[in-house]
Amino acid sequence: MQAKIAVLPGDGIGPEVTAEAVSVLKQTAECFGHSFHFEEYPIGRAAEKARGTQLPESTLEACRKADSVLLGALDMGLSRDEAMFHAEAERGLLAVKHALGMMVSLRPVKPHPALRGLSPLRDELLEGVDLLIVRCLCDNVPGGCDQDTVNVVADAACRLSRTRRNHVTTVDLAMSDEAASLRKAALRSAATYPDVQVDALPVDVCMQQMIFDPRNLDVILADNIVGAALANQTVALVGAPALLPVGARGVGHLGVYAPACGPMFDQAGVDAANPIGAILATAMMLRHSFNLEREAEAIEHAIDSALGSGVRTADIATPGERVVSTHAMGEAIAAWVCQSAGQTQRSLRAEE
Repeated sequence: MQAKIAVLPGDGIGPEVTAEAVSVLKQTAECFGHSFHFEEYPIGRAAEKARGTQLPESTLEACRKADSVLLGALDMGLSRDEAMFHAEAERGLLAVKHALGMMVSLRPVKPHPALRGLSPLRDELLEGVDLLIVRCLCDNVPGGCDQDTVNVVADAACRLSRTRRNHVTTVDLAMSDEAASLRKAALRSAATYPDVQVDALPVDVCMQQMIFDPRNLDVILADNIVGAALANQTVALVGAPALLPVGARGVGHLGVYAPACGPMFDQAGVDAANPIGAILATAMMLRHSFNLEREAEAIEHAIDSALGSGVRTADIATPGERVVSTHAMGEAIAAWVCQSAGQTQRSLRAEE
């Protein structure tokens, strides 16, 4: 297939990690016979200096015309200290999502086997963990979502569960109107998908389950506030913020995909940042915007293979492990892509 991808490097570590993500996407395209065309557009501080705004309309218009968007990081005027933390830096990501009409936020969480020691959880609790947080991108007020948006998000959660383990858990803070709307919409959607099971948990119970029994969670559906809290807790499952991607979808194929860690200015410009979250974001793009499941799995397997071979950036290295640069980590993952592609294709043939 052919696809036009808008790349928004942004602030902090964004330019460095998106460069590696693009390299891995190019390698994947070559291995599978696709043609991806990349164009970079200004956003963030560089755009503000040149054009007086962090979100130039020309950049947003280019994104709307693209098939998908890869975003690095955007701090939206946060202080240097605030922007080091992904929970705060996501404000910038949300601004881009809203400007492009995104309604559904996606946060996949699957701990890497070679890095389970980074998590505070016991290794046996992490075995088999594979969950997806589906979050409604609305204003942070009760009832901030209109019913059409609620229906779109709930249906997306149910449809995505059918590609996984057919289980949706709705989670809310209190018996608010918005939370009830999500639950009711999920149940309505599930009625059209007889194989989908829907249940409900209060947020405190869900947070406990994410720590004590995360394997039994599949798709988690929540509003913006609760979903953000749950998404932040997922760092404990994988061990480091830079290992997580995030994506967003609207109506149609357009999506915005990014690392979840934010600008992380303390690591910027020294070739030390971890690009895995950005590279996993490209796997999300292939899966959710282009329906290229084999290609997405090849990237994910390449990351696991590179980590299994002992390659580490400083943020995920333990004493005695060899530390590599941002670029070296990207190269190591890209080198595994074609081999992983072959393994993925053989596995699919065996399943057939």
